[in-house]
Amino acid sequence: MLQQFWAGRDPWEFVPVDRFAQAFQLSSTGVASASALATPYDASRSHPNALAHKKHALSGIKAFKACFRREWILTKRHLSVYKLRTAQVAFVAVVAATVYLRTHIHDHTLQDGTLLSGFLFYTILVMMFNGITELALTIERLPVFYRHYKNQFYPAWAFVLPATILRIPFSLMEAVLWSVLTYFEVGLTADPGRFFAYLCLLFLMHQFSVSFFRLIGAICRNVVVAFGTGSLALITILMLGGFAISYNTIHWGWRWFCWANPVFYAQRAIIVNEFSAPRWQSQLVDLPGFSAGTSLGDGIMESRGFATHRWWTWLGMGALGAAILICQLGIILAHAFLGPLGNGPVRMSDQALEERELACHGVVSTRHSPSAIKPSMLHADLQTPSTPVKPISAADGMNDSAFEPSQTAAAINGSQGAAPHADGFVIRSDIPIETGAADQWGLPVSNAHGLQNGYAHPASQTGHRVHDHTLHGGYEHPYGRDSPPMQQTGHPASSQGLPHGQEFPVSLEGHSKEHGLPVSQGGGVLVGGLHPDQHLMSSITISALMATAPDMEKERDQTVTSQLQTSMMGSQIELLKTKPAYHPAEAKPEPAASGAVGMVLPFTPAVMTFKDINYYADPPPMIVKKIKSGKLKPPNVVEHGKKVQMQLLAGVSGAFRPGILTCLFGVSGAGKTTLLDVLACRKTGGRWDGDVRVDGHPQQKETFARISGYAQQFDIHSPQATVREALLFSARCRLSKEHNNATVLKFVEEIERLVELDVIKDAVVGLTGISGLSTEQRKRLTIAVELVANPAIVFMDEPTTGLDARAAAVVMRTIRNVVNTGRTMVATIHQPSIDIFESFDELLLLMRGGRTIYWGPLGRQATKLFEHFELNPKVPKHTPGINPATWVLTTTSLGMMKKLGTNYAIAYAKSSLNRQNMELIENLSQPKEGSAPVHFASRHSLSTWGQYRTCFHKFLQTNWHNPNYNGTRYAITITVALVFGTVFWKDGQNTSSAANLFNSVGAVYVTVLNLGVINSISVQPGLVAERFVFYREHRAGYYSALPWYLANASVQFIFILAQAILYVCIVYFMAGFKKDVEAFFWFLLFMLLTLLYFTFYGSLCVFVTANVRHANILGSTFYTIFNLFAGFAIAPPSIPGWWIWFYWINPNAHTVYGLISTQFLQSDASVDVYGERVTLTAYIQNRFGFHHNLIGYNVLVLCGWTAIFLFAGALALRKLNFMKL
Repeated sequence: MLQQFWAGRDPWEFVPVDRFAQAFQLSSTGVASASALATPYDASRSHPNALAHKKHALSGIKAFKACFRREWILTKRHLSVYKLRTAQVAFVAVVAATVYLRTHIHDHTLQDGTLLSGFLFYTILVMMFNGITELALTIERLPVFYRHYKNQFYPAWAFVLPATILRIPFSLMEAVLWSVLTYFEVGLTADPGRFFAYLCLLFLMHQFSVSFFRLIGAICRNVVVAFGTGSLALITILMLGGFAISYNTIHWGWRWFCWANPVFYAQRAIIVNEFSAPRWQSQLVDLPGFSAGTSLGDGIMESRGFATHRWWTWLGMGALGAAILICQLGIILAHAFLGPLGNGPVRMSDQALEERELACHGVVSTRHSPSAIKPSMLHADLQTPSTPVKPISAADGMNDSAFEPSQTAAAINGSQGAAPHADGFVIRSDIPIETGAADQWGLPVSNAHGLQNGYAHPASQTGHRVHDHTLHGGYEHPYGRDSPPMQQTGHPASSQGLPHGQEFPVSLEGHSKEHGLPVSQGGGVLVGGLHPDQHLMSSITISALMATAPDMEKERDQTVTSQLQTSMMGSQIELLKTKPAYHPAEAKPEPAASGAVGMVLPFTPAVMTFKDINYYADPPPMIVKKIKSGKLKPPNVVEHGKKVQMQLLAGVSGAFRPGILTCLFGVSGAGKTTLLDVLACRKTGGRWDGDVRVDGHPQQKETFARISGYAQQFDIHSPQATVREALLFSARCRLSKEHNNATVLKFVEEIERLVELDVIKDAVVGLTGISGLSTEQRKRLTIAVELVANPAIVFMDEPTTGLDARAAAVVMRTIRNVVNTGRTMVATIHQPSIDIFESFDELLLLMRGGRTIYWGPLGRQATKLFEHFELNPKVPKHTPGINPATWVLTTTSLGMMKKLGTNYAIAYAKSSLNRQNMELIENLSQPKEGSAPVHFASRHSLSTWGQYRTCFHKFLQTNWHNPNYNGTRYAITITVALVFGTVFWKDGQNTSSAANLFNSVGAVYVTVLNLGVINSISVQPGLVAERFVFYREHRAGYYSALPWYLANASVQFIFILAQAILYVCIVYFMAGFKKDVEAFFWFLLFMLLTLLYFTFYGSLCVFVTANVRHANILGSTFYTIFNLFAGFAIAPPSIPGWWIWFYWINPNAHTVYGLISTQFLQSDASVDVYGERVTLTAYIQNRFGFHHNLIGYNVLVLCGWTAIFLFAGALALRKLNFMKL
């Protein structure tokens, strides 16, 4: 139990959760509950229909129908994915058909058969690659399924089967499209039966691919792991599919996998379907190594280790059908029995872990003696006694009577005339307080002019606050140009009221000077100026008093001695040092060393004014058509030239000032976020006009981000960074480079304490709703990353949306702490509770259409807001205890305005309040004589090199914290290397026959290029998430696009280099490649360049598409095209002249070219080519067209493609934005 809530006469002691639980169990209520639970309930007394007797509300068929309808809707909404996928198949089919055009392929020789079998292998490869997009689609839907399945909405099969059924038309469409575009163009056997067998095999192959990748997604449940695992499975399936490596040469330990591999059956089936045709069987092979009477078709199949029986076509179909059924069963079982992945290990500091144990069990660490209490512990609402807490019993006073509200103030505090508060502090209400004159807002005035030139500080509404009108550290709120002379306190001079610094008697039960409070000899607390209209209530909470222990850290002591402010249950006390008043018209603002109490770094408070802000957005094309046709006539449509636009803001004016928390409020669609984005220079679309000034000078859009912060509604952070790393990165990018690292670190630590993040500073941020920080902690981190930039103005978009009451209170307390440092803060809010709404000082209220209907102080308990609208006698009076936010939205709704016959926008424009506001804006819009606008030499604080170094350090840390990505990547690399090495064990230099050499080329082709595909695919999910972080940080002025991208690429290079070394060291020696140092390093170089250009190509796909699904489709299109021209499926000498140019610019081709050339050329070995011995070099040059003297050109092309993909990605990142505002 906290000291601030202690109400007993005994000395305070810490009460852990265990003792509360024990006390409840010993109470009469707890005993009665335990007794009732110990007695079994008499089932005969219950109604037979009281409980459900079925697991699911719907029958299986009805649940299936409901899921089918939903899947149909989702499929239509994702139709763009399927359209792109179908277009990809059509495009690749046209390319393949023109490469293998029938005029270049005949049916006379084994060479012709080898070319055609390469096309059939490529067909299988395209069908397999086309299903990769199902991984992302499956994983995206798992969270919803898990929630529904846990609540027993439907059985797992009812969810899985609709997706299976609705994928069938797309599989059929793509199979038909490929067949029609390639079968006759390539010159396959013109036989209806074989055509439909070919079509059926492709349909089943595509269905297997879709089902297989859905199964991988359902099992892995993490998109990064799923992409890596799926790519590993794809490599293994293709390598052991019977074509890349002949079945006859596969190591005996892996042959079992061939028979379990559906692609093995599909490959045999499609080969047999073609080469068993009469046109291939009518010719004989007259070559050594073939038995007499062997047909050409059988010779082609036997040369690659395929069976020759026709029934293999039907067996392949049956095997694919069985594999599809097994995959579907696996998907259902995975959905049913594999729940969502856990959040993973949570990183907690030792301090946070010990505090958790203290809160639960009262276990005391010697580290946490009273002298070692840290502010973070106090923020976490924990206090630690110096001795172990004693067990509790009913005799200790924690019995039923302890929870009765009958105890009086005197009984608890033993003080006559004093009333208790929940915090355990007592305010002596028997002391009379004189109040001065009050203006129409209930605020003190010094003369008859009242509020001629601006507001006095509005009475803050979080309960009954004791206010001072001075900014913390001595700054006066710059409300007006000609305000009355200020005394040292910052209050208008007055002979009445409570003068600043006068002792205000406050009885502190259990507190004294030992807590660091400025207590006078009379026992009172020195308090700043008091609002005379606020009669001192009998209870004022002071929740931060406990944070003033004498042995706290030095910075905290400095802060508390300058300012003690808390807000709990709507009350606040401020203890301020008296310093000279600040006014922008009178003197240059003092640095925030004094303005922001206790802060390491200075900042200059700033006033923002805006006048007649209008914003116009371009409606969607469909809406434009309806408007032009007259079918739709919205009231806020304007014409701008030939364009039709909708006006979202209409003449909005206002001012935001230091130390005042302004609420931007209104119904949905009123333009709250739009106004915030316009003022913060965040709008990238539409057009706006109006006058925006900062300290009287026109706003400079280029450098405004240097003095402002913008906390977005959605908390977008790098998921792999820790809280401290995120804050340090923001600080280093946005603070002046003049500050050294020690100063920056100290300032970050102060901000952590300010927003109560110091306890979790070592926690990983994680993914929203999946892992890492809670929603409320993320919101505070969002605020903190803006504060470490030391801004003068902070914008917040719905900081409490999605939070529960306690989390929202924590966030609002954080915001109030920030406001009290003297910063200008404004926040949009949506459906706030009473406490949250009354935490604001001022309200800017907008109605639908972006028109102002109120701007002014809220007043204590929103009295000023009520008074303003209730001046209209038609407006219903508010009832006590009503939520002011709900009341004002109801009162100003379109229906109510129509009922009352009132337009609040017009009424506000004609009101005296608006006239006063406009005078205030006019005064604040005049710059100080001789002052200059805010100006910086550059948009960014750091130089380009500094931005690169800082981003490099960040990416190095986040990649190190990302085992899902890098751990999976390295695990897959090792697995692929081991599979390759064991399948191809010591066969790297086996060139005794042409078939063995072809196996070597096929193994290199499949493993190396598909390992590159793994890198390309696995980099995309994390980069999509990081891209949105880039959008936020780039808008905020952290860095420019090029340093960020190059830093990311540099870190990727480090990890890819390690990956290449790991792979080559395993594969090279297990496979028995050429025992030569030069050949080894050539192999390593080509491997490194291949992984680099694939990774950068995957990054490019992310930056030119909107999401990971589209990136997958774009990537797989070029994977298949690159693989077609890699020199394996069709050798370079066989490529038609109109496509040979693409071969010479294809990076995959140069990878295969370089690896084969460095391993097998310049060799004295000979090779058996169908009974004829020829030199290995001559055969490679004749069969593949490879020459050793072009290795340098291969390296140059690969380096060029790496650079092209690298800088194309940087250009796309800079020019394309998929998060429009």
